[in-house]
Amino acid sequence: AQTLIKSVVRAFYDPTQFDARHIVIVDALIIHSALRDDDLSYLMAQNTKDLHKICGKLREDRFIQVHTRPELREGQQRPTNRTYYYIDYRQAIDAIKWRVYHLDKSVQGNAVPASEKKEYFCNFCMAEWTAMEVLDKFGLEGFECHRCNHVLLHDAERQSGGHEQSTRLNNQLKFITDLLPQLDSVHIPDNTFDVALAVARPVERDATNQVA
Repeated sequence: AQTLIKSVVRAFYDPTQFDARHIVIVDALIIHSALRDDDLSYLMAQNTKDLHKICGKLREDRFIQVHTRPELREGQQRPTNRTYYYIDYRQAIDAIKWRVYHLDKSVQGNAVPASEKKEYFCNFCMAEWTAMEVLDKFGLEGFECHRCNHVLLHDAERQSGGHEQSTRLNNQLKFITDLLPQLDSVHIPDNTFDVALAVARPVERDATNQVA
């Protein structure tokens, strides 16, 4: 489950398009199990406001979960709410399954029957034609445009059908679809906040950054 989540985060939170800190936060939560926001911000060298914003995207995508509870700080009489982050592996796996399912359905919905694929196109007038439409207009240099009589160019990949797209998608998502059946065959234990906190690995702070 950890391997799947780490792999998916790296694939879909590409550092060239997203903030690479998304990946680091997930890794930190896998290592530490549960982290309070101030501890996570210390590890990330970030202020908590920016951290909450980054974590909001991961939470929205159901990679991580948030839990708030009142805690009494040293020297205070009233408890204040403290925010913790952890990973619910079952929810994360379900979210990945849901995304893969909808990606596949979306691509299949774009399927274009082979007879309707516009594989021939004209560089002069920009017209596009199917193979059936150009059969009756063949010249010395090849099929010609019905609109302007220029020779058409052929590109079978120019308008890929849904089946071709689906095949490419399946190849790209193979690292996910290979792991999901393995996870379905084993029991993934509950990882509630209490469970995650009970086995949490403490954050080792330097002498100048100690907290109560």
